[in-house]
Amino acid sequence: MLRKRLNQISLYQRIQLSFIIFIILPFAIITYNTYTSIRENVARNVKETNLNTVDVIADNLNKTVESILFTSLYFAELKDTEMLESLRVLSESTRFSDYDKYRHYRRLSEMSSVLMTQTIDADLRMFMLNAQNRIIMGNLNQPMFSLFLDESFQSAGSIHTDGQSYMQWFSWQDESRTYYYAAKNIKDPVTQTHLATLYIGIPETYFKKQFQSASGTMKLLDQQGDVIVSYASLKNDSEEWIHTEKVINNLGWKLVYDTPISQEETLVSQEFLFSFLSIGSFFILFLVFSIYLARRITTPIYHLRNTAKRYVAGDRDIRMKVQGRDEMALLGNVFNRMLDDINRLIEQVETEQEEKREIEMQALFSQIRPHFLLNTLNSIKVELLMAGDTVHSQILASLISLLRSYVRAHEPSTLEEECRLLESYLKIMHIRNRLEIDFCRHLTQEAANFQIPRLMLQPIIENAVIHGFAMHPEHARIRLDADMIGRKLFITISDNGRGMPEDKLQELIVKLQQQREGEDSSAHGIGLINVIRRLKLAYGNEASLKVRSNDDSGLTFELEIPCHKML
Repeated sequence: MLRKRLNQISLYQRIQLSFIIFIILPFAIITYNTYTSIRENVARNVKETNLNTVDVIADNLNKTVESILFTSLYFAELKDTEMLESLRVLSESTRFSDYDKYRHYRRLSEMSSVLMTQTIDADLRMFMLNAQNRIIMGNLNQPMFSLFLDESFQSAGSIHTDGQSYMQWFSWQDESRTYYYAAKNIKDPVTQTHLATLYIGIPETYFKKQFQSASGTMKLLDQQGDVIVSYASLKNDSEEWIHTEKVINNLGWKLVYDTPISQEETLVSQEFLFSFLSIGSFFILFLVFSIYLARRITTPIYHLRNTAKRYVAGDRDIRMKVQGRDEMALLGNVFNRMLDDINRLIEQVETEQEEKREIEMQALFSQIRPHFLLNTLNSIKVELLMAGDTVHSQILASLISLLRSYVRAHEPSTLEEECRLLESYLKIMHIRNRLEIDFCRHLTQEAANFQIPRLMLQPIIENAVIHGFAMHPEHARIRLDADMIGRKLFITISDNGRGMPEDKLQELIVKLQQQREGEDSSAHGIGLINVIRRLKLAYGNEASLKVRSNDDSGLTFELEIPCHKML
């Protein structure tokens, strides 16, 4: 019902109604619900800020953990043969008995320094115990090869030399500081014997240094949900908190950040007052400009509608007045061009319809006249045969065959049929010009069955008869050869006529290449130009027609036709 009523009002009224609905209604809703909305907005902003804080801290922790995992993986896999050799030498050592052991110790120490370069700010504690529980590397304040007898430390991580070589995390507090350690067994990849145990500890001060930018409560939980380290106050269930958490990908640790919503109440009140005053001011401004904007939008549309109505009513000269360069002006220009195109199309259709009617009438007459003529000639031929005049009946048969081909010129024919047609043409020319021409043809079976446009070769033969044999030589001869080579048909037509001067021959070659007629309409090239054009239309640009002089002082025409269906 509402949609039906909206469809009955004008576009201008719809725009006015839209301005009223989308200004007054939001203002009324905001009046009653602004405080809640702004409070949620502030909470969302705080949550986004907390999320950014958690992302930064988690990224720093992730880099530190990745460095620890890379270091442990490097020593666990032992793909460096020199490092493997050093660990094998130091595995059972209890002191620096020779320089070679010191060299291996230096190699191990330098490599550990390189691996932990990226975490130098974390103040990590790293050391390695050999199979004899002696320190062979690390930053402990103990001499090398000193015996590490802290059994409670080792049992805290459940590190056993005969177990699997996996990473173990555990918390440990010494006399001054608390560390969160990662421990990993190092085995000989060949013998699977225990070589050493690597310990890397993250101090609690490092975590608190990362957490000190937080304004609430931040905790780091391990994969089982146990607290690794916490900062600031504990969570108070009586307050409403904004909860943010993120998982550290490598280990499944979870970083949890909680901030109380109460500290944002002041910001909510200030933003509420500012928003209320801003909305009230803009409400009045929008109301003033709504009518002006609606008029600016709808006036060009009204002009467009009126122009379309008058054009449909029959005023084809009407056009929309375009002002400015905005979207409506662009639409008006396009609309005017569309009307011009429609006028041209209407005129074109009317012209085409008139031409079509004329062509149809001509086609009807052209169908009647040739058939009437053919039937008449055929009757005369029968009368001549019955009278015993075979010579003239054969002449009429050749003429009928030639006329029938002209009637069916739009249909293709085989090369064999085309040659028979050429023979009929030469018989007629023999009677007409008293010129006897010896026509020889040599076709391969595949070439004889190849289809070509009907009457395509007749202009070439006619050119030889009219121009080449104009002086009536005694032994006039035309030879046609055709063969399939690869995927192309090659046709060669040669005569022993008088040929052409070299300059005229070159002029003809240029005309054939450019497919243009000469200024002299009676010149050699008229019919030949039609041949090359029909070739191009039927077979594309791969087809060609070439002409040259031959050894018999005549001309030779060479046709090259690709072996695919006519276009």
